[in-house]
Amino acid sequence: MARPREFNEDDVLDQACEVFWCQGYEASSLPDLLDATGLSRGSLYKAFGSKHELYLKSLSRYAQEGRRILARTLNESPSVKSGLRDLLRLMAENATREGPRRGCFVINSAVEMGNRDARVRELLRAHERANEEAIASALRRGIASGEIGKHVTPEAFAKTLTLVIAGLQVGGKSTLTRTEAYRTIESVLKLLD
Repeated sequence: MARPREFNEDDVLDQACEVFWCQGYEASSLPDLLDATGLSRGSLYKAFGSKHELYLKSLSRYAQEGRRILARTLNESPSVKSGLRDLLRLMAENATREGPRRGCFVINSAVEMGNRDARVRELLRAHERANEEAIASALRRGIASGEIGKHVTPEAFAKTLTLVIAGLQVGGKSTLTRTEAYRTIESVLKLLD
C-alpha cells in the first residue's frame, strides 16, 4: 500500500515557482528547489518526475493564475475600457514595484526557454491564445455597446495589448518608471476611440 503524500502539491508548486521565477530555469539548482520546497530528492522526483516537469507545472500554475486575474479584471470592471485600463495598470504596477523587479514568470520563461524548449513554447502559446481571446471577447462587447470604435479589430488589438503587457514586464525589469508605463497605457487606449 502506497504512503499518502505528506505535502500539499500546490504549496510545493508555489515555492518552486518562486525559485524559478527569481533565478530562471538553468540557474535553479536541485538543492535550491529542495531547500525552497522542503522536499527530499526522492519525494521531489516521485511527485514530479524531474526538475523540468516541476518547472512546467510551476509555470502552468502561475499562468493559470494570471489568466484568472485577467478574466476577473476584465469581467468585473464597470466598462470594457476601464477593465482594460485596470488590467494594464495592474501589469504596470507589478512591473515597476519597489524592490527587486522580477518581471513576469511567463515572460521570463519565454525569453529563457521559449526558443529552445518545445513544451515550454507550447504552454506559453496556449496561455497567450487564452489571454488574447479573453481580451478580444471584451473588445467585441465594447464594440457592440458602442464604447469601442468599430474600426477596432478585436483579435488584432488583443495581440497588441498582449505585446504591450509583455513590453511593460520587460521594461519594468530595467528602467521603466510607473509614470512612463501609465503614459504608454493611455496612448494605447486612445486607439480604441
